[in-house]
Amino acid sequence: MKLQRPTQAELDAMSHAQKDALIMQLFDALETLSARLVALEKKVEKNSRNSSKPPSSDGLRKGPAQPRQKGQRSSGGQKGHKGVTRRMVNNPDEVEELCSDQDVADTD
Repeated sequence: MKLQRPTQAELDAMSHAQKDALIMQLFDALETLSARLVALEKKVEKNSRNSSKPPSSDGLRKGPAQPRQKGQRSSGGQKGHKGVTRRMVNNPDEVEELCSDQDVADTD
């Protein structure tokens, strides 16, 4: 189904019946391509969650993150476990200044 676009001169030379036939060909091609597009879109929409496809066929794209509901899990460590935190000192032995990658990029 390879249709070639006619030039303006070719269109001017066509009879009314030939133009009608061309229009019908174009509508047939449009209908065929529209059906193919719908089939391909349905195929793309399928993944392992909504079809019988295996999870390995989902590709590398991750699904959207599901935010935790408030109170679903408590923050912090396990209950009954005593945490260990370093204490602040007045006179540290050494001070190390850290910066993020963004700070480094801003100075360049």
